[in-house]
Amino acid sequence: MWINCWGRTIPQFSWDDYLTPKGERQELAEAIELFYQDYIIKGGNQENWKRRYLPTLNKLSSLTPSELIRVVSSTSPDSRNRQIYYDVVNKLAKFLRVSVDLESLRGNYTPTPRNIPSDEEIAQGYDLIPNPSWKWVYGMMSTYGLRNHEVFRIDSYSYPRISLRENTKTGKRDCYPCLESWIDLWNLTQINLPSVNLEQSNRSIGERVARQFKRYGLPFSPYNLRHAYAIRTIREGWPHVLAARSMGHSLATHNRQYHRWITSQQDQEIYEQIMKQKSNPKI
Repeated sequence: MWINCWGRTIPQFSWDDYLTPKGERQELAEAIELFYQDYIIKGGNQENWKRRYLPTLNKLSSLTPSELIRVVSSTSPDSRNRQIYYDVVNKLAKFLRVSVDLESLRGNYTPTPRNIPSDEEIAQGYDLIPNPSWKWVYGMMSTYGLRNHEVFRIDSYSYPRISLRENTKTGKRDCYPCLESWIDLWNLTQINLPSVNLEQSNRSIGERVARQFKRYGLPFSPYNLRHAYAIRTIREGWPHVLAARSMGHSLATHNRQYHRWITSQQDQEIYEQIMKQKSNPKI
């Protein structure tokens, strides 16, 4: 059977199609292909599919519940691999409507605490960079919470808003500055991209940014500028939905991904900022 989804026609999965003796490997390949089509139609990214989904799915030898459990169980409990395998296999099982209980295998993965810089530390980091083009990249990432590669995928500049192209990790979107004063402080309206091969993959461009920042001796990873942006939007009282959209996330992902990095000191700073805004309302 076929169904129409968002203007596109895709085959609807049915276990009846798999009752004929085609061979387990062929059945598995066809099921994963259907899963892939559904993933892409729903906004999935091909690079993320290759990096995160395929390595997990390639471990499967069949679609039986016991095999799904085996693959998830093959990873170390409470590890990042366990988290990834659980997430991918669980999504596959739900898509194929396979009745299997994986929840007990999910575990509790706790990432290593991040060294998230304060606004003052970010400003100090800017001064460490001698190259004007890479200063501009650093300033844009800090001000707009961009991923490493997204600085090189900007479609239009309508300051203070900028718009990203479709070929980013999470597609086309508008981004807003936090703090807006950094635009003038760092002269960000004067576009100054360094010479980077834009035909490279997003991952390769992102790695180039990380190497360059490490070369300049920055005491934190470039991706932590994005985490700092997320925390700053909370401190500045942004609606969560605006912050999530500006960063290219669903609201649920935004809350899960970034709120866990807020320290007790940052909680205190956010509280004090909110109280200050309440005691000094704008007229």
